[in-house]
Amino acid sequence: MDIDEFMNNKSETKYEVNIGNALLRILEISNRNQVFIQNIFERQLEIKSLLKGKTESDFDEYFRDKVFEMEKDIYEISKTDYHKLLYQVLDTKE
Repeated sequence: MDIDEFMNNKSETKYEVNIGNALLRILEISNRNQVFIQNIFERQLEIKSLLKGKTESDFDEYFRDKVFEMEKDIYEISKTDYHKLLYQVLDTKE
């Protein structure tokens, strides 16, 4: 069953959710994904810098600038996606 089928299911089936546990798991997964993605991005930039002949000291500043740009972009995109997801999850009656 995908999310659309679940949300549109009008049966009397009830699901119990431990909200605290669910929030902690989401936080854990989110943190793990952030570290994972940041490590991938760092390795990619490191390889690109080495291929262009940059030194490690050049790389540190370059990396910080690129991460800052990336975080700004991700924040804007995720804010929009969050509102779309929230709208889908909330019980909005038209």
